[in-house]
Amino acid sequence: TTVTMLPIDAIRPNDANPRSEIGDVSELAMSIASQGIQQALVVTPANQEGRHTLVIGHRRLAAAEQAGLATVPCIITDMDEQTQAEVMLVENIHRDQLTALDEARGYAHLLDLGEDVDQMAKATGRSRSTVQRRLKISSIDDEKILALPSQLSFEELETIADFRDDEGLQDQLIKAAGTNNWNMTLHQVQAKRSLDKWIEQAQEAIKQAGLPIVPLTPSQSWSDPEGWRTIARFSPDTDPDPKQALDTWLEEWEGDKPTAAGLLDRGGQWRVKITLLEPYTQQDQEDERRQREDDLARWQAEQEAEIAPAKQLDTASHDLRLAYTQRLMSLKRPAKNQSQALSMLVIAQASQRTWWVSRDQVRDTWRAIVQDQEAELAQKADLDESRRTQTAFALCHAIMETQINHETWRSQDDIDGLLKPLYRALQTAGYAISDEEQSGLDGDLVPRPEEEDNEGNEDETDDGDQEEDTKE
Repeated sequence: TTVTMLPIDAIRPNDANPRSEIGDVSELAMSIASQGIQQALVVTPANQEGRHTLVIGHRRLAAAEQAGLATVPCIITDMDEQTQAEVMLVENIHRDQLTALDEARGYAHLLDLGEDVDQMAKATGRSRSTVQRRLKISSIDDEKILALPSQLSFEELETIADFRDDEGLQDQLIKAAGTNNWNMTLHQVQAKRSLDKWIEQAQEAIKQAGLPIVPLTPSQSWSDPEGWRTIARFSPDTDPDPKQALDTWLEEWEGDKPTAAGLLDRGGQWRVKITLLEPYTQQDQEDERRQREDDLARWQAEQEAEIAPAKQLDTASHDLRLAYTQRLMSLKRPAKNQSQALSMLVIAQASQRTWWVSRDQVRDTWRAIVQDQEAELAQKADLDESRRTQTAFALCHAIMETQINHETWRSQDDIDGLLKPLYRALQTAGYAISDEEQSGLDGDLVPRPEEEDNEGNEDETDDGDQEEDTKE
């Protein structure tokens, strides 16, 4: 192979280079200034302007220019645009010098040049599924990519690409990318997508049942719309498949069939529902009943609105805490500072009134943490010291976890005595506390004294009405 010395100003970087940033070449420039360039650059033949296009050696060219060289050794090879793109992508892939976004752009460029997935896989040595995953990342809008940290993992980028059909949810993920809020935000957007899907399925199920839809408002989440009486309710929490739930109920119901369906499609996870309705025309009773139910609905709506943030935080944070301890159990050795975190859990647990903890709850939580390792741990009484540390940490966590519910986040005593010690221990073992969890630990969900006074006044005023409602 012939090596030719070419002037640096006769070589131009390749616009299709998949690596968006050359990076710092100071050390390479010092080496080149001292020892010269040991490996020739690869360029294409000169164009009409007398300039060669660089294919391999972008960092060496930048370093040579920084070192003050006038010429560099080059191998001149005739390559079409597609071959150039393949060579540059393969070189950077196998040198582990590409970010996830840069590699995705490289595959997208090859796709634009007419290569299919099989050709790209063969040219780069990647599997077909790997190429497809990279191409999926390239579907993220260019403007949105500019807002992303450069070192995100492929898994995070794939997740963002998965939400390309919902720009609002995708923007939430992009904002949280690279921060401690990523897992919490992902949990929230996945829940929102699941809820939207349930509503869509509910609308289709009602349509197939031939029932007209009566729109409901959040204030009617526990009361009937005017002129109707509820005979059945379905919600995402109790009926994950609304079509199956509706079909089964209609098939088994022996009374008069409903003549309409109410649908509440907003207001959050605890309000969205389907209600099956029948006309209710007994005017005298209707007026009295409506007044009582409106009062009760208003009170319940207020209570529900007040505790909804605590319920949402409790659900999400519980999943994240258990998932983190599951990951610690999967490690071959304890995480850094896990022994110290275990001591913190033991001290915190010793100060708790745990006499009321259910053994069944502890067992279920423990099984959720250790998963398929339960049998192995039960048989090995002589666990090594590191495994004992992990197992003891998981058990202490399970005991404390069973004492936490949404009301825990609304009690300053429980926050100080239970949540804060648990989170301090988890954080010592490496857990990243999200902004929403920190807000809860700061007591932002604890009712203020004036709110508690209002609740007390309502209880005293409505005792008689509520007692009457209970009897009915």
